Amino acid sequence: MYQSAYLRLLSGPAEVLRKLNPPVEISTIIKEDVSADSTAAPTMLLQILKALTKSQASQLAHMYDAQARAKAPGELSMDMYSTASSQPQSGEVSPASSYMSGTERDMSDLLHSGTATPTPTKRRKYNKTGKYSVKNRTWTLDSARESIAGIRSPSAGAYTRADISGIRSPGIMDKPKVPLTKHEAEVARRFRQALAMDHRMVANTDWQTPFADTRDAIQRLLPFHIFQQPDSSIDHGIAHEEEQISSNMPSLEKRAGALMQRYDKMLERQGTDEHYATDFIQLDRLRISDLSEELEQLDDARMQRDISTVGNGLFW
Repeated sequence: MYQSAYLRLLSGPAEVLRKLNPPVEISTIIKEDVSADSTAAPTMLLQILKALTKSQASQLAHMYDAQARAKAPGELSMDMYSTASSQPQSGEVSPASSYMSGTERDMSDLLHSGTATPTPTKRRKYNKTGKYSVKNRTWTLDSARESIAGIRSPSAGAYTRADISGIRSPGIMDKPKVPLTKHEAEVARRFRQALAMDHRMVANTDWQTPFADTRDAIQRLLPFHIFQQPDSSIDHGIAHEEEQISSNMPSLEKRAGALMQRYDKMLERQGTDEHYATDFIQLDRLRISDLSEELEQLDDARMQRDISTVGNGLFW
């Protein structure tokens, strides 16, 4: 598109820019005085192209395409030949091209080549500069051949699968473990011993021999029980719990008696009053709620005492 616009500007940039929609005056882009019939320099044309928008450049390209279709093929080739001959040869370097960018130099070389049909401009790859840049690495045919020659072909057995039938994965006992302390090792030994004895008793059950006494029944039925607990820990802590219950029960009963007395006095006072105010109703509700909480605590304490005395030998 920009190549066609450049070629359209060669016929007179001032007149061509006035044909755009909206028209553009060349004096707004180029500060120098440019006559209508003067030959424009490549640098000036490139400066005009840079100042135009994409829509304006597209209009110039359409104008050039319409002009090219209107011309005969012979006239078009002669026009392009005259345009190319007026520019410097490939071996020469024009003063304007010394400070052109890469895209501008490609466009100028394309115009000097003399081809009638413009080809699209190859976009240059933008290489970032800085910490995260990817430097442009030169890649020639010789280096490519050297890299290909340096690749060795794989051996015959490179793609064959190794025989792993003789390789055995390490078992659980073979894997390294954290060394146990003396106490942990003793606990593990006793646990394994008790577990092995329970397995033997369950696998070889002596169901024909009757129980000799209660102890014999407990020892023989203990492996089948879900909850196993040593006999020494059954009575542990019962004395301390009974002491707490016995020390708390008198105080709870004393407080319950005091609450009952307060409630009786409140009823007597309400009976002697001439009227029953709203404040007394709120106070009564608060006293009743306190009394119910105290009674619930007393019931809980009695229940805990009964459970401790009766169920300590059956549960944990």
